[in-house]
Amino acid sequence: MCKNLFLLSAAIFLSCYASAKDLSTRTGITYKDVTITETTPIGIFFISHGKGGWLDFRDMTDQEQEKYGYDPAKADEFEQKLVQNQGNMVPPNGAPDMADIPPEANLDPKTVPQTPENTTTIVPGQQVTYDPTYFQSAAPVYYNGWVYWNGRHYPYYWWHHWYWHHHWVYSNGRYYPWHYYHNHGIWYHGKYYPYHHGLLAEKDHCLSKEQHNMNQHPHPQMKDLKSHSSHSK
Repeated sequence: MCKNLFLLSAAIFLSCYASAKDLSTRTGITYKDVTITETTPIGIFFISHGKGGWLDFRDMTDQEQEKYGYDPAKADEFEQKLVQNQGNMVPPNGAPDMADIPPEANLDPKTVPQTPENTTTIVPGQQVTYDPTYFQSAAPVYYNGWVYWNGRHYPYYWWHHWYWHHHWVYSNGRYYPWHYYHNHGIWYHGKYYPYHHGLLAEKDHCLSKEQHNMNQHPHPQMKDLKSHSSHSK
């Protein structure tokens, strides 16, 4: 009986140990107990010790690149699309996932009526202005209003968080996720995780409280992109 309990405890311990992930960079930074929340062709979003993170594949060790499926050719193709779309990768027929919306971000139409006064109508392809009044810090700032998009109302904050999650900023020869560059965070399973910024210089953060749009972040010419393929060994 005792032997069986010992074996069961050992199995549980090994299972927990195996599921815990560390993420290392070429510069020697190691993020502990990492949960990968999303993978893109040029990098990954993750959570570590209560904070969100972003790591470009080029900053990972060769072992980590292989583990998370880095393909330099696909990364080059993705960045070419970013240039073509000026960093806007919002799916025209997409929408925020309302199944995962946290209670704090949700709105009740009974208390916040879906009237024209409370609603901003946005159509696919429309340029949306980034307003730091509601997105100026690492903590969410909620707003009692709606966005009407593709035939449905969405809470203003939740829609904008989703919208900017599909945008990218070009700075110092690289693309960064908009939310990461502007010092916000990741929503994961109903909880908010402000970002780590270990590999992005403080001077590169968006510190101004004036309104911003995509034109204030110039994108490169296709010929000026730094190829992932030439970077890989």
